[in-house]
Amino acid sequence: MRHKSHTDEHRGQGSGRGIVLLEHINVRVPDQSLAALFFVSAMGFTRDPYVDFDDWNMWINVGRQQFHTPKGAAQVFRGEIGIRVPSLEELEMRLERLAPRFEATSFSFQRTGQALRITCPWGNRFICRAAEPGQIPMAIDRIDIAVPEGAIDGIEHAYKALLSCEVARTERSVEVRTAASQCVAFTSNDVPPQPYDGHHIAVYIHGFSEVRERLDSEGLISEHSDEHQFRFVDFRDAQTGETVWELEHEVRSLEHPMHGRKLVNRNPANTFFNYTREREALESLTRSGSHPQAN
Repeated sequence: MRHKSHTDEHRGQGSGRGIVLLEHINVRVPDQSLAALFFVSAMGFTRDPYVDFDDWNMWINVGRQQFHTPKGAAQVFRGEIGIRVPSLEELEMRLERLAPRFEATSFSFQRTGQALRITCPWGNRFICRAAEPGQIPMAIDRIDIAVPEGAIDGIEHAYKALLSCEVARTERSVEVRTAASQCVAFTSNDVPPQPYDGHHIAVYIHGFSEVRERLDSEGLISEHSDEHQFRFVDFRDAQTGETVWELEHEVRSLEHPMHGRKLVNRNPANTFFNYTREREALESLTRSGSHPQAN
């Protein structure tokens, strides 16, 4: 069944291919107050002031990407999430100051050279690096996921043949790049993965209708949300049809009403104790543009 999108009618297929933007990562958390303390107070991100502003979900802005943290049994993303931040030193000071508040949780952090490896109170793993000159100072810019032996072919098939992404392939890895210079990397190893708990990522994609038709023809779509969005979970071996990996993708067209939405980002270094007028926002994030870019 074909589900036609306005994306194809108005933009055509000559505008590009593959994923335009990895827009958000969704993990459930059991405690919204603790989540706010970690993501906002410690990490320096910003709670979205306009959407899902209640006590059962938070949308947390990270430059032009987000974390969504609905309330529920904790989910742990099966990978390490790469974050670009304005200053490692300031981030490290916030983590040190707030560490006692995370006692009896999985929280930890360690500085290694030019990176900070951080584990959230529920076990989600982050690696943070300082933005370079000319880059937007805050972004979700990379995800590294370890997958079982034998899963790489099926993952490559899904991204390359079905989602029309350009991929870089080696014998044991697949790297998928978005138009926003983000990277989703899968590397095979012999360590058994944790069971999949339902966390998901959201992406905007070129050629939405054709992509949806291809996944639909292979029986992969788990939810036809509306004319601008669908979901799939399974990555299957192209030859056997066996599911080799699970990661729910919330796939959106470029005509989705939230595509290109301007996100509010505060400057986490500007506090009550060192307040500087006109420095409340991360200024370089306010630049105009129809397509979110990571750098």
